[in-house]
Amino acid sequence: MLYYLENAKLTECMTCGHSRYKPRTGRGKTLVAYKKLRSFPITPRLQRLFMSPRTAEHMTWHQSMMKPLGLGYQKIDMRPNFCMLYYLENAKLTECMTCGHSRYKPRIGRGKTLVAYKKLRSFPITPRL
Repeated sequence: MLYYLENAKLTECMTCGHSRYKPRTGRGKTLVAYKKLRSFPITPRLQRLFMSPRTAEHMTWHQSMMKPLGLGYQKIDMRPNFCMLYYLENAKLTECMTCGHSRYKPRIGRGKTLVAYKKLRSFPITPRL
């Protein structure tokens, strides 16, 4: 169990009831957790990698290699809160069946193209087999 966000203040596991902290010995007042998970954000690391033109060239090989082989991806419109994919039988809908919000961002000015709130890129496995 991760003691994070809404579970951050719990002291026992919701599933098994095991204590989050090691038993105190001596005078120590600080609580010591059994295990800690350290998270390292990936965004700054990727930004640093793409700063170098040499590294960026090696990290974008898939664009030049996959398209000629016919191994592309599909763009599927979706809601920003992940409640619906506009795919297959739902591809022609313009409003979410769950929350009722629009599929597209409001048009500003005279733009004729409809822009989805969010796009999912799907990499189909069948052509890769």
